Amino acid sequence: MEEQDFISRWTTIGKQHFRADEALPREFNLGSAAYDFLFITGMPSEFQDLNFDYLKEPLQTVNQKLSLNNSDYDKYLAVGFNGSGDLIAINLGNQELIYINHDNNFEEVFEEGDCVIV
Repeated sequence: MEEQDFISRWTTIGKQHFRADEALPREFNLGSAAYDFLFITGMPSEFQDLNFDYLKEPLQTVNQKLSLNNSDYDKYLAVGFNGSGDLIAINLGNQELIYINHDNNFEEVFEEGDCVIV
């Protein structure tokens, strides 16, 4: 699929697309694909049971968002949540879109068949 065709189809998902505020701190060091999804193309307001409302706020790490007081969670950028309340995040190390399972000690979950890679 050509890039323009993908973008055209992607932007029809959901009622609107949320884009992150350009004031994102540079310390997050996003790759170009993650940057494009967060700032240019945007994420759909709703996509099945995923919600990206956190893009309407100043972005925070999972550690900051949940006040975990655990620097291990500074490597995840919180961008939304799923229908179970688990955080959707970008792993800043490998730029993958994952969720943090709050019912399983905040375990990182990534299943290629179920999750989008940015």
